[in-house]
Amino acid sequence: MEILMPFLLILILGGFFLYNPMRRKYSGVIGVLGSYLVSIGLILAVSLIGAIFSADIRGSMDGGIIGLLVYIVLALLTIAYVAFLMMTRCTTVMDRILLPFAIMIIAFGFATRLMASIFLHIPMESGDSDAGRSGYSFPQYIYDGNGNPWELMNSGWDNANYYCQKTGETRMFYESDFDMGAPSGFSRR
Repeated sequence: MEILMPFLLILILGGFFLYNPMRRKYSGVIGVLGSYLVSIGLILAVSLIGAIFSADIRGSMDGGIIGLLVYIVLALLTIAYVAFLMMTRCTTVMDRILLPFAIMIIAFGFATRLMASIFLHIPMESGDSDAGRSGYSFPQYIYDGNGNPWELMNSGWDNANYYCQKTGETRMFYESDFDMGAPSGFSRR
């Protein structure tokens, strides 16, 4: 148990400070409720691994063999769901690698922010009010590595859809993808 405390402290502090950027970046991938459900399943999977190696944890697991089988099935379903999200909703390899960490940060960050808003009267959105913002202004055209133009089809508050007439492909980009000027593999002219 002492081994997990620094990890939990990192999740709590990281979640408090990184909740808003992670929630915005992964808004099209998973929401707060999904993060909670997946984080419970991931914690369950970690506890099952701990039960294999620790007699103390194994002794505290009530429910016998049926309870253990239910735990295993829930953990495997959670891992399968995360793999499904990685393959279907994440566009880059980096997003796929960071997804489990982002899920934990969103779940712990929401809980920490909620407690801070209740007891310390700190806003959930770090004091940023969306009422005064008009959203991000996406460029009309971006160009891929081959020089093909991608035209802005429509844009939302923090995301936009671009269409390449040459390839017929459509892609969604988020405001955070334009932090370095253009999404990875694309440029602005």
